[in-house]
Amino acid sequence: MKRILFVLLALLAACPGASAKGFVIGEKEGQIWVQGKIYFELDSSALNPKSSGPLGELASYLRHHPELKRVEIAVHADERGDPSHYLALTEQRAETLKEFLELCGVAPERLIAKGYGATEPLDPRHNEEARAHNRRVDFRILEKEAALPQKEDKEGRPGHKAKRRQTKRRQDRR
Repeated sequence: MKRILFVLLALLAACPGASAKGFVIGEKEGQIWVQGKIYFELDSSALNPKSSGPLGELASYLRHHPELKRVEIAVHADERGDPSHYLALTEQRAETLKEFLELCGVAPERLIAKGYGATEPLDPRHNEEARAHNRRVDFRILEKEAALPQKEDKEGRPGHKAKRRQTKRRQDRR
């Protein structure tokens, strides 16, 4: 059943050929930033369909940036509830995200799934706004190979403009 849900979500995300859908993706401070939250069902590791857009965009980004050799999927929770339960739940959620990205064509050896529970809060306050900040998924770049400078197209895919120019030059020579 879980595999069927993954396939449906992957189709919604247009994997493996996801394109820009308004979810800005970029690298900053050793992380990959995704505009849009990753949602799970309440107290479950099941992905909510609202997550298909950002995850499809992330999968596309990772496929087009092979210089990102190792990325940690870090899932966090807020401080409410049993710490051991939320640690286990965030670990399960991280594994779910890893499986989803693999289904979308990202090589498994590039991904590390890690659940942190409530051990790394962004906001130390104890109110709903702080809890919302602390419930999050981070995509941390652990290993990055120096990339050769390449031109990118509008969707951040490397090399497409350069390939078009080479093809055009070959056609002009004929």
